[in-house]
Amino acid sequence: MPNQLQHIYVIGLGAMGALYASKLYDFDPSRIHIVLDEQRKQRYEHDGFWVNYKKYNFNYITPEQCSDAPKADLIIIGVKATQLHEAIELSRVILQPQTRIISLLNGISSETLIAERLGEHHPFYAYGVAMDATRQGTQVNYSKAGFLVFGEPNNETLSDDVKQVQQLFEQAQIPYQTPVDMRLALWKKFMLNVAANQVTAILKIPYGEVKHNPDVQALLFSAAREVLNLSEAAKIGLTEQDLQGIMTPMLQLNDQAYTSMCQDILAQRKTEVAIFGETVIELGKQYHVATPVNQVLVNMIHAIEAGF
Repeated sequence: MPNQLQHIYVIGLGAMGALYASKLYDFDPSRIHIVLDEQRKQRYEHDGFWVNYKKYNFNYITPEQCSDAPKADLIIIGVKATQLHEAIELSRVILQPQTRIISLLNGISSETLIAERLGEHHPFYAYGVAMDATRQGTQVNYSKAGFLVFGEPNNETLSDDVKQVQQLFEQAQIPYQTPVDMRLALWKKFMLNVAANQVTAILKIPYGEVKHNPDVQALLFSAAREVLNLSEAAKIGLTEQDLQGIMTPMLQLNDQAYTSMCQDILAQRKTEVAIFGETVIELGKQYHVATPVNQVLVNMIHAIEAGF
């Protein structure tokens, strides 16, 4: 099957976006385009952009240049949640009817928002897991690439679009998984993120502390259990076994690495608490499920942010 994914756009060159952009560039530099503003474009072209100490001369395209650029076969969105609306509008300019979109954002809402704005046939369900990529300036480093989980809501029979992206990922050596039930898989990652991101951000601790401190683990499971309770009310299908398994991905990561939200807190940036604890609280009201642990975590994160 010849691969028709000739023009791949990455919007958001953060840690995860850069990880996948570098692998796609290593496979075929002509296919990958990075969308960014003029100021960043000039800086990256002047200073260079580095992934695992290798310099990458990506093809940078500004929003103004997108209207004259080739239309996208695949768009990878790797921005923060606060920048998703802008990324969606940028996607609109390079969109064609068959374009598929992979959102690397955490949480369970970005795919819905993309579908509402651009059309429900464009987004895959997707998330990344078990990678420890971090970015400082124009340098991104990682020791574990993890894998990208993606697909249609139901993948019992793989669609041609999924097969095309799987082939591309195999060629670019991007590890991936395509579960049968992507909605359930997304909620598993959501449960992990709600617990790990918020608790580590408040305590300002790396994965090593999560692995070895039982009091930290108790906090994680308390926050995650509220997601399990929501899953039961929403008939998603999470189980007690899924809850007990939230530690597994973190055990594979570098002890000195930090969650994305913890990195934001340490850098005094606004966090993505809206797609974690705040979403849990909103769903709790919708399904009449108590979420006191996440309410406390959200209040603490807002209190920390207020001091920036």
